[in-house]
Amino acid sequence: MKLHPPALGLSFPIPLRISPLQCHLNALQARKLSTTLYHRPTHAITRPPILISPILLTTSRRSASTAAAAKPAPTNPKSSPVHPTNPKLSTTPAAQPSTSDRQRDHSERASALHASTLRLNPPETAYPPPLHVAPRAPGQGWLSYLWKSGKTYIRFYKDGIGRVRKNYKYAGEVKRKMREKTAIMAAGEDGKGGQAGAQKLLPPITRGDWQLLRRSRGDMKRLVPFGALVLLLGEWMPLVALWITPLVPGPCRIPAQTRKEAEKAERRRARRRERILMSSAKAKKHVAQQPAADDLAAAIAVMEKPDLLAMSAQLDVHAGAWDLLYFDPPAAFLRWSVRRRFEYLETDDALIRRDGGVAGLNDEEVKIACGERGYETLEKSGVELRRALSKWVRESS
Repeated sequence: MKLHPPALGLSFPIPLRISPLQCHLNALQARKLSTTLYHRPTHAITRPPILISPILLTTSRRSASTAAAAKPAPTNPKSSPVHPTNPKLSTTPAAQPSTSDRQRDHSERASALHASTLRLNPPETAYPPPLHVAPRAPGQGWLSYLWKSGKTYIRFYKDGIGRVRKNYKYAGEVKRKMREKTAIMAAGEDGKGGQAGAQKLLPPITRGDWQLLRRSRGDMKRLVPFGALVLLLGEWMPLVALWITPLVPGPCRIPAQTRKEAEKAERRRARRRERILMSSAKAKKHVAQQPAADDLAAAIAVMEKPDLLAMSAQLDVHAGAWDLLYFDPPAAFLRWSVRRRFEYLETDDALIRRDGGVAGLNDEEVKIACGERGYETLEKSGVELRRALSKWVRESS
């Protein structure tokens, strides 16, 4: 990432060449000139008298007498002293944009932001449906409350499974469009002699469709075992769902599951950082910083294992099973995993910049993107997360 130096603070010394009395009088005169009385066309505007402080007046007289004694008198008696002309004060106010212009600019910005929102964010079916569980009524038994709540969760899961199927159908259409655009782009590159083919091209689809393809692929792998558990457990599925989150598709996860996964990721990241620091302290060396290189693949190729392990821990790349074994993954596996994650983030950053910027992302997408980049999303406001993501995308360009 490109780090920018902090902004330098500049201070300007104010010379003490004007007396405080003169500053005060000039301030009063400027306030008088700024009133509307001097800008009315019905009033004649006269130049106010110039206020001079006694110190400046004494200095000017002394310098004038010295100059007169040193310089001879002019030979032309008809010459008249030249008086400075008074500058004309403009009474015409600056042109202000009309109300229609402001409304038109506002509507254009709103339409541009709406268009970027459609390009940046996946459709609503990529997120879980709203879940509203009624609170327990006074005097209601626990079994009755759990049964009614279970029915609410069953409707939620059915709706979520329906969203997974809709995403799968929509992903098929996106793949077909992507193949057609890729074929057209490949034909154009062949006509140009293959010069454009050497450059890395972004996917010929929007960022929202690209994210939908990725998420739909993973949700379809989870759909079969999750559907079998829903049919087997029925209304009691919510009691088990919190412990099998990796098997639950994204549109079928309740808010408690999402928060629990974020908490687990942050605890796992903190444990790994502490473990890396302890191992580096025992080895009596510090973890080196990321080497500077223009090519990301070249930078990762020359990294040592402690650096790769630190980056993998920060981005939560390797699975938690390695922590249970208390064994670090091999360097080759870490190198492959980190390079794959950074390639994904590099493409995602480029799509965000191309399709409108971070301002067009909704709050859920901002939270997901920050989590993928190693930021802590819990106890953080949407403004803080959006600011952090904007900085990441700006520095990754």
